[in-house]
Amino acid sequence: MNPGDFRVVASGALKGSASLELRKTSAFWGSWFDVEAAPALESGYVRFHFHSPQSHSGLNFFMVLENGSSNLDSQSIRLRIHDSGAIFWNPENPGDTAAPDVYAGGAQAASTVKFPAGQLTCFEFFYDNANDVIQLWMNDNEVPGLTIDNDPGTGFDQRLLGAYGGFVNFDIRKVRLGWGGSANATILFDDIAVSQTRIGCN
Repeated sequence: MNPGDFRVVASGALKGSASLELRKTSAFWGSWFDVEAAPALESGYVRFHFHSPQSHSGLNFFMVLENGSSNLDSQSIRLRIHDSGAIFWNPENPGDTAAPDVYAGGAQAASTVKFPAGQLTCFEFFYDNANDVIQLWMNDNEVPGLTIDNDPGTGFDQRLLGAYGGFVNFDIRKVRLGWGGSANATILFDDIAVSQTRIGCN
């Protein structure tokens, strides 16, 4: 966490009497806090509520999964916003910084979701290091385009698999929430929970 970027606010809290507010005012400077319960789990669910009054696109991301020893070469996996506003997984690797081809249009673009602005939104994701699976839900609805399951016949993770030799080996050791990238942002986080079973948004 970078000092001065976060504060607890009562006015406008999302789910209860207080929320954690992030204000980022410097371009290309990340501000993150760690979900402390996650590193001890080989698999788990992380749920949080989120509100951004601004819409965003391009080189910006609001969740980072940090890898340990994996074929991603200890690079992070960022939940990034594409120029179209669509959300996709983007490994921090110089060879895979562009938007995956599968989000170019048609059914593939419809398989993900747009970055939510101006509304309370619930995100929940699941990671499983042993089986190398990542899934994500928004407002309790699974987002099929954000499932990585190492099966080239399902979902739309073919480019990611192609970039890493046909198989992605995860070793998620840290979950970070916040904001990174080119744009300034004000974001609220609330009701963060970690579990080994599905949590849901209510």
